Amino acid sequence: EYTSADMDVTRATDATRVNESGLIEDVLANVPRIDYTGGGCPHILAEPQRTNLIPYSEAFNSWLAKDYVTVAENTSETTSPSGNNTASKITINSVSTIRRLYEVVTTSSGSDYTFTLYAKKGTTDFIRVYFSSSIIDIGFDLTNGTKTVTAGTGSIESVGNDWYRIQGTGTSSLTTEVPQIQLSNSASVNDYLYIWGAQLEEGSYATSYIPNFGTALGVT
Repeated sequence: EYTSADMDVTRATDATRVNESGLIEDVLANVPRIDYTGGGCPHILAEPQRTNLIPYSEAFNSWLAKDYVTVAENTSETTSPSGNNTASKITINSVSTIRRLYEVVTTSSGSDYTFTLYAKKGTTDFIRVYFSSSIIDIGFDLTNGTKTVTAGTGSIESVGNDWYRIQGTGTSSLTTEVPQIQLSNSASVNDYLYIWGAQLEEGSYATSYIPNFGTALGVT
């Protein structure tokens, strides 16, 4: 058993961990995170300092633009990976393409960036992570848990209850990037899926989820 007396912990902000029930939950600043990722033995979660560059990680209606999709936040149709009704339902509302959400973020040329998102199938099971600079272009199958990589590197990990954490990493050559969440061009009007917990961080791998609610801050 771990206690706070076993080690000194310094962290200026709240952070998240995976608890014994497999749910993502907040941990207060300067409290050690006992993590159960993978369903194995608990372990102290120590990670580098990171910032989530996506200012609205759960409030997808606040993203910069939505093209041919409708966002229903805090849907009661499913629980999010945190165990609450904080997931968003993304529904296609037009035969036009491209069906997407996107943000614009400031980046550093030559640096690696990793984008992660929790996604769950609905009546459509395809989701694409795409950066307009083409450093990341990856399609994900939310039924079979597979990916198709066109640019960058990627992964898809099951986190239970049909949710996956999808990931794409690439090296920016610009000072501004436009990360996009796209639905299938071939899906029908009124097809939908669920998303939660978007994150973009500078680094070549993903850290634990850093929630953001309009501040573009949040440190693990």
